[in-house]
Amino acid sequence: MASVIEVGPTPGQTAQEASSGRRSYWRKLARHPFFWPGVILVLLVLAVAVFAPEIATRPYWQIYANTGLSATGGPLPPSWSTKGFLLGTDWLGRDVFSRLVWSARISLQVGIFASVISGVVGLVIGLVSGYFGGWVDMVLMRFTDIMMGFPALFFLILLISLIGPSVEVIYMTMGLLGWPSIARFARGQVLSVRKETYVDAAMAGGASRTRIILRHIMPNIVTPVVVLVSMSISGNIIYESTLSFLGIGVPDPIPSWGKMVSGGLSYLYVAPTLVIFPILAISVTTIGFNLLAEAFNATANPRGARGGHRG
Repeated sequence: MASVIEVGPTPGQTAQEASSGRRSYWRKLARHPFFWPGVILVLLVLAVAVFAPEIATRPYWQIYANTGLSATGGPLPPSWSTKGFLLGTDWLGRDVFSRLVWSARISLQVGIFASVISGVVGLVIGLVSGYFGGWVDMVLMRFTDIMMGFPALFFLILLISLIGPSVEVIYMTMGLLGWPSIARFARGQVLSVRKETYVDAAMAGGASRTRIILRHIMPNIVTPVVVLVSMSISGNIIYESTLSFLGIGVPDPIPSWGKMVSGGLSYLYVAPTLVIFPILAISVTTIGFNLLAEAFNATANPRGARGGHRG
């Protein structure tokens, strides 16, 4: 569990001291050995996703039946010629490079949006539960326990059957079912911060509950919560790839790394790159986010970090 990071001035602490503490945190973060490799990998994938229309050489949905398939009707191998297909074609004659590039946008959209939704819902429930306690805490935590045991995959399949498959349905469902662990974590952080003297001083000074939560508690728990949310991004990307691999993810003709792996398995021995390229894309993306998350976690909680940098 990440330790509480005080990111704002508290009673007895000047704004200058708080600012110095934040600068010290970011300096330690920048010295962590995982930070810059993670930043480079994440920025690389983000750049590919943002500039996908400019990077992709062909439309991802276009089928090149005449020029994109071999004489026997199979996928073409990678070609470095100016008129060829850079990473080859798939079993329908579609450009693999273009589909790989556009899949980055889909995977990041699902992974980041689902994590943000989970983070916001979990943070709100954790704040309310931890601060008010009593029956409010009991009701919210029992509801959290129920949600933790809820079959997310079954619910997602049910929603897709009722509403129809779409990127929005996938990340909203994943986000609304992924908040319980964040809520429990946020609640534990709130219970720890509530014992601090500056919270007691704010209560004694007549501060409203809203002000205490927003001004004194939330700023001191948001950093470890963000660390936890960032850790969930890579998990959500893998989850989306798994759903697409099983055929219940994003609908055709929208590309997905998981869907590319699933379709390429039939041609594994003929065209192994159909499986290798999307797996490499998934690996690079998840490794980048995991490196960043580990750097944030190690800096926020150096005693509890595994292999954290002691700089």
